[in-house]
Amino acid sequence: MNINPVHVTTAVIEFHNWFRTIGAEYIWCHGANFDEPLWTAVCRRLPTFIPWKFWNVRCTRTCYMLAQFDPKTFPRSGTHHNALDDATHQALCVQAAMRILYETAPT
Repeated sequence: MNINPVHVTTAVIEFHNWFRTIGAEYIWCHGANFDEPLWTAVCRRLPTFIPWKFWNVRCTRTCYMLAQFDPKTFPRSGTHHNALDDATHQALCVQAAMRILYETAPT
């Protein structure tokens, strides 16, 4: 249960402002067919803009597969299925997978 609920419109506006403020270009999802399509549907329903281009959607699972990285082997903190904890863990796992890819890339 959330003790400080935020209306969906407020959440979208705050996220989009943050996304633009940091100069983000890509959106990473843990499954390209779940997170981003849900967010896009909410944006269209409000209606509001989508702050990324459709070609800048990235999938953590593809990154893990290419690096032959198992995120279950990576130390985790926080609570499973807590949005912030899950996102933090996924970002750390993507960083670990990308390090593997950079280290094994031909020069």
